[in-house]
Amino acid sequence: KQWYQRRVRATCVYFVRPYCPNNQEDLYKICLLNADNGQDGTHLFPGHPDIIGDRGVGPYLELSPDLAYVLTDDAGVCGYVLGVLDTQKFYDDVYEKWLPKMCAKYNSPQPDRTNWAPPPPGGGG
Repeated sequence: KQWYQRRVRATCVYFVRPYCPNNQEDLYKICLLNADNGQDGTHLFPGHPDIIGDRGVGPYLELSPDLAYVLTDDAGVCGYVLGVLDTQKFYDDVYEKWLPKMCAKYNSPQPDRTNWAPPPPGGGG
């Protein structure tokens, strides 16, 4: 079963362990599968399935991996805990290091102008 299809069982054993880079896909998937008000948000981001993970967990995984932990059960990764030691430094690093990468990864959206009304005579704008 997928992690989001599992029911919480009182007898299930959970483990918290340090994050490993090969867990990134699992954590991004958790973000995406909760992106629609706690439900699967895959349909909201068909062209960019990583965008929610890049927004929610990516900066922590890249800038503070020593304070990233994953929750696992017998079916695999089912949750995570993220932290930083210095919030101001993290905030500065997000702006200086993380956001430039995201700007390069995700182009600015351009409006679809095919249904726009033509400009009024004389320019007016």
